[in-house]
Formats: sequence, structure tokens, C-alpha cells
Amino acid sequence: MWFKDLQSTFNQRWFHCMTAMNCHITLVTGK
Repeated sequence: MWFKDLQSTFNQRWFHCMTAMNCHITLVTGK
């Protein structure tokens, strides 16, 4: 059970990181 919670938290953080990177790339490239 705790493993699923850990996986969920990891996925949320990874998704947030990717989203932040995409936003940063968008701002830099102007697209």
C-alpha cells in the first residue's frame, strides 16, 4: 500500500517537474 502512495507521489512530482520545464522552455523559446 505504501508503495502505491510512494509511486503516486513520485509521479506527481515528476509530472510537476516536466510541466515546469515545459513552461520554462516555452518562455525561453517564445513558443
